[in-house]
Amino acid sequence: MLPASMPGSLRLVVVPLLWACAMQARAAAAPLELRPPAGEQVLGRVAEITCELTLPGAAALEGSPEISATVTPLRRLERLPDDAAGAHWRVVLAPPPDTAPQIALVGARVRLAGGAELRTFTAIALTGTALLPVHTEARASVTVEVAGKSFGPVIADLRGDAPVPIEVPPGTTSALARSRARRGAKTEQRLELPAPPYPRLLAIAPSALSAGQVGRIDASFLDAAGRATPLSTALRAPDRLPSPPELAWSVSAPGLPAASASGLVALHPGPTSQLSVRAARSRVHVGELIDLVTSATDRFGNPTLPALTTRL
Repeated sequence: MLPASMPGSLRLVVVPLLWACAMQARAAAAPLELRPPAGEQVLGRVAEITCELTLPGAAALEGSPEISATVTPLRRLERLPDDAAGAHWRVVLAPPPDTAPQIALVGARVRLAGGAELRTFTAIALTGTALLPVHTEARASVTVEVAGKSFGPVIADLRGDAPVPIEVPPGTTSALARSRARRGAKTEQRLELPAPPYPRLLAIAPSALSAGQVGRIDASFLDAAGRATPLSTALRAPDRLPSPPELAWSVSAPGLPAASASGLVALHPGPTSQLSVRAARSRVHVGELIDLVTSATDRFGNPTLPALTTRL
């Protein structure tokens, strides 16, 4: 538990619990679905990345779905016609500004009338593009193989330089360059491909909690092999609200400290459970006006309304 004397914003470092089975069971109970785009997404060639969000059934919504993403910011959310399958939205994302290979994590949150909340995630592999510098003999013909695909040929210049345009799927760490000299000699060289870092965890946390309320942080993170893995943990608001009334949280993937996220949750009092009326002074004289102070608090003693003074 956090000490009651901790000043200011309370910082809660949530210890993540990896719930593979539990998350699968929750997915079955909460059928919100976010489908990634069909086909390969090659950076530098796609102008937009489009997913489809589906909420089966005829549940009443509260507001519009909220979309979050690690490297592909939301460009627009389009409501599609409802059908027998449920409600549909087209989620249009902007590609990242750089063309390095990466995996985008995208999350959606839908609030239902009555307060229930559904969340879901998807992962989108983004194939990178680059000019791979290859040095060989002057005027040699160069091809490059990356992840089973061949690129080129490119003829080296008089200095032996041959920049070959390639496509690199996420997780690919090397390429095989083959050169054929004008006299027919063949050579091969294995070239390492750079792997710039990118965000590997996306979390959806409550936007607000009342005093003593327990919420949930859901997340999806990319493991060492690039597989999207669910993660979930509880988040409890303190009984007595701090000043300012907010709760800081952070969550990280087990064994992957670089895969982390953090944020703030707004805190507010719970429902009013106690009203009290007291005199502003303990002693008054006959005929003197009395100031009565009315206050309202929740069950933890947090004020729910400003104190009201009435003169009688």
